[in-house]
Amino acid sequence: MEHFLRVSFKYRENPFEYEQGTTQETTLKTTQENFAMLNEIQQNIINLIKDKPSITQKEIAKELDITRDGVKYNMNILKEVGIVEREGSTKKGIWKILK
Repeated sequence: MEHFLRVSFKYRENPFEYEQGTTQETTLKTTQENFAMLNEIQQNIINLIKDKPSITQKEIAKELDITRDGVKYNMNILKEVGIVEREGSTKKGIWKILK
């Protein structure tokens, strides 16, 4: 038996059974955890977006004195976490803060 691999899976009697708690409670908890994990640059980006939703990444980079790639990296994190999203086109759109 030295050339075999054993894998164990957790079994549930009813796979459609959901754990206790509502979706809203889970979402609120996740949102609070996400805000706690934001670094200073990401928090500054959110503040700039609150002041001027039509701000560009180039303007954010100039305002925070970081590279545009740095802004792009942090914006991608904010989008993945679900805190901001872009509405409209790249030139005429605005940033929207979701949470």
